Amino acid sequence: MIRYNHTFTTLQGDTVSLTDYEDKTLLVVNIGHILTEYFDKQFSTLETLQDTYYDRGLRVLGFPARNFDDDLMPDAVAWTSNNQLREYIESKFTCNFPVMQESNVSEYMGWYNSEIEEVEFGTEANVVNTLYSQLVQVSNIKVTWNWEKRFVLPYARSTGFIGTFTYADDPELISYVESIL
Repeated sequence: MIRYNHTFTTLQGDTVSLTDYEDKTLLVVNIGHILTEYFDKQFSTLETLQDTYYDRGLRVLGFPARNFDDDLMPDAVAWTSNNQLREYIESKFTCNFPVMQESNVSEYMGWYNSEIEEVEFGTEANVVNTLYSQLVQVSNIKVTWNWEKRFVLPYARSTGFIGTFTYADDPELISYVESIL
């Protein structure tokens, strides 16, 4: 089971306590760091999904992370700070769900924070955020890339997983949401 004793800070500096979401169905998403049309479509479809199912108890929570290498897109623009990501999101979207400050969502690859130099594995800064540690432990599915979607049912009864390349408007994802709400 997922414990709700976690607090996080949003990009705007507000504190979010997961206890406020205990009776909701959560869609927890690790937000990628490359600012492309793919980022925009992922983000906008998440907003639409939350708008559509908000009254039925669905809540989206975004967790920006830069755990995964961007060598596949060497000319792409990536956000490099919480402020830059906040400004980008606020300039393009209504942002109807909380987006937390950057954290580690995986033990994979090196972790980078714009405030400091690259950090070696095993240091305190490389620790996976507490919610993602639990999500991986409960589901037994490691975080392997950006934009993975993990569902937590009310009162942490169970979890579900949707992969990276599925947008939030995909018919299979919509069908899954309909079945759990």
